[in-house]
Amino acid sequence: MIIDDDEEDYMLMIDYISELGAEEYSYEWASNFDMGSKLMKEARHDIYLIDHWLGAGTGLDLIRDATLNGCRNPKILLTGVGNLELDMQAIKAGAYDYLPKTLLSTEMLERTLRHSIERFEQSILFENQQARFKNLFEQSIDPIYVTDATWNFLEANDSLMNLFRLKQEDLYSKTLQELFSQPDTFTDFITQILSEGFVVNFICTLRVENSNKDLICLLSSSPILDFQNRVTGYQGMIRDITQLKKAEKELMQAEQMNLTSRMARIIAHEVRNPLTNINLATDELEYHIKKLEDAVLYTDIIKRSSERINNLITDLLNSTRFGNPIMVTCAIEKVLQDVLILCNDRIHLKGIKLINVGLDGSTPLYVDVEKLKIAFINIITNAIEAMEQVKEPLLKIELDILDKEVRLKISDNGCGMDEHILKNLFEAFFTAKTGGMGLGMTTVQNIILQHHGTIQVESEVSKGTSFIIRLPRP
Repeated sequence: MIIDDDEEDYMLMIDYISELGAEEYSYEWASNFDMGSKLMKEARHDIYLIDHWLGAGTGLDLIRDATLNGCRNPKILLTGVGNLELDMQAIKAGAYDYLPKTLLSTEMLERTLRHSIERFEQSILFENQQARFKNLFEQSIDPIYVTDATWNFLEANDSLMNLFRLKQEDLYSKTLQELFSQPDTFTDFITQILSEGFVVNFICTLRVENSNKDLICLLSSSPILDFQNRVTGYQGMIRDITQLKKAEKELMQAEQMNLTSRMARIIAHEVRNPLTNINLATDELEYHIKKLEDAVLYTDIIKRSSERINNLITDLLNSTRFGNPIMVTCAIEKVLQDVLILCNDRIHLKGIKLINVGLDGSTPLYVDVEKLKIAFINIITNAIEAMEQVKEPLLKIELDILDKEVRLKISDNGCGMDEHILKNLFEAFFTAKTGGMGLGMTTVQNIILQHHGTIQVESEVSKGTSFIIRLPRP
């Protein structure tokens, strides 16, 4: 398309085009601004040669309007004389090139047409690549982010926004560091990326916005470099492995319980055989020496000790035995209310303030009622004992009904547990109590696992402990 209100200039342009090879070009002439504007809106020409002075308007106006109306094909502004300021305005307006008429020649026209078309094709290719990458970025299931050199977010896809409950307007005021639950972990992350140049599958705990929920994630990141090889930002991907870690933990717990159960059976077998012989021999010995007062005393000691060992073995087997539960449909609220009735005397005697949340409903679960009561009583009893030295003891029972499960949280403000106790809490025979056997929490875990549930413990020394139990809904 040639847009020029001077017919002589138009004919001169045709002569140059003919010398380029008429078979390669077909052309159309618009002799005024309005006609040129109308035809450019149709955007059906491959390239536009536009005179600057067009009477009703300028070529710059025509280029701006056409660009705004969606005409993207290359536009070349024809100027009367070389004018650097006008040339720059043309480029800003959307022209691909400019050509002073005083310098017009076949060679100059060929170069200008060829360069403009090449630039246009390159820009289309670049835009298509950008669109593909943008689509990959936005449609990725895994969260993806881009930050500046100081870890301020510049861009993030919907997966990241949804996972961490972020709003678009809040993203640019946040840094990647703010997602880390533990500042020391972010320091380790920075140290690794500075020393190695990148990070792959860095395990960390990230915080979800406006919640107490933390996610276990794998974080990969690499720097964005400019042409001088300077770091201008970082790009990265986050993979949420919280559920995977949860499944691994549950599998380890199940395997641990199976191992403990096997060990208990072996110990019971090996100990009870000689224990039976001791009891039989003691009975026989007592018959022969019952007239001797001291001897009877000693046989009583042997009997009591043997009975104590036998009871310990029985308790161990009961704590690890995956017997067939007696499953019935029962409201979980009713189970908890019965448990609190059983614990009520001790709660009041210790002056403990009790808060119940969510126990007024009737949510049916398929459970072994008696075993579940044992588990809950064990936890509440431990909570009561943990608050012995607390001036204002508080026991809180919270029940949340979710779509696929119920979530029970039993919290106290007692002495709490350190990391060592937390790590070994469910181990058989591990106890922090004087005279304790260390089988109570093993029994609790066993019962919850039998119900296909999970149990989690959160605790801080001198601040208290929370047991969080999740049970599936039918």
